[in-house]
Amino acid sequence: MVQFDIVKNRKKRNDVEFLINLQSESVSLLDTRIVAPLRQADNFEDKMISNVHFSLTVNGESYIAFISELAAVPTNILGECVGNAENCRTEIISAIDLLFTGF
Repeated sequence: MVQFDIVKNRKKRNDVEFLINLQSESVSLLDTRIVAPLRQADNFEDKMISNVHFSLTVNGESYIAFISELAAVPTNILGECVGNAENCRTEIISAIDLLFTGF
């Protein structure tokens, strides 16, 4: 699994079908990954915070990446890779910077 892979959530809650792996491959020996949940945009557009959340498409459907809900999860809950969000790298890094540094 590489950074920014979008994977199925094996421990799927009602509103989190996919997770985005934010962790660098340089620490892939760990049994956990830092991820953010993706939620369907139709249900959560009113919860979006500019510069902290962003929209992306997975399997032709719109999702919102909730970078504000970072979590370390065991790798065994990460399912099949369905895409990669490398093209959203700027938005992801900017959101993480804003959360941790305020800039």
